[in-house]
Amino acid sequence: MNPAELRRSHNVAVFATADHDDLKRRASLVLTHGGHGTFMRALKNGLSVVVVAGLGADQPINAAAAEDWRVGRAIPNDATAEMVRDAVKQVLDCSAYRERAVEISTKLAMTAHGSEQSFISKSRYFFTSAPYLYWSEAQRRCWARIQMHVNRERMVSAPAAPGIF
Repeated sequence: MNPAELRRSHNVAVFATADHDDLKRRASLVLTHGGHGTFMRALKNGLSVVVVAGLGADQPINAAAAEDWRVGRAIPNDATAEMVRDAVKQVLDCSAYRERAVEISTKLAMTAHGSEQSFISKSRYFFTSAPYLYWSEAQRRCWARIQMHVNRERMVSAPAAPGIF
């Protein structure tokens, strides 16, 4: 997409590509689809979030995490512009969201030993290898539903093994 072709208001900048961390150092909030990289980089930078979860496997889990960890709001993926605006306003107006994001950022930084790769590795561990230590009940239920759907799709699309039935 060519940024020059987009209609935008006077206070909006559009870039074809951008350095996430550089932008986040100057941001007040991150509006995201809930992908792991964007969500964790927001937390790395102590930013609250509004998540409009897409269909990726991690996106509903990260949306649930935003609510459960009190770092932001999750809104439906068919949200209207007014719903997005209201969620952004609510998160920006309530300092507790940002304070909690900073607290989580500090905890993650203490385990990451400073390097970017270490941070990403630790954040993936945070979400995948130790779900019962960090995930809320809502996140576990969401992950279980996703896995059940994925496994059902695999069973439907897998060819029958010859000679078993």
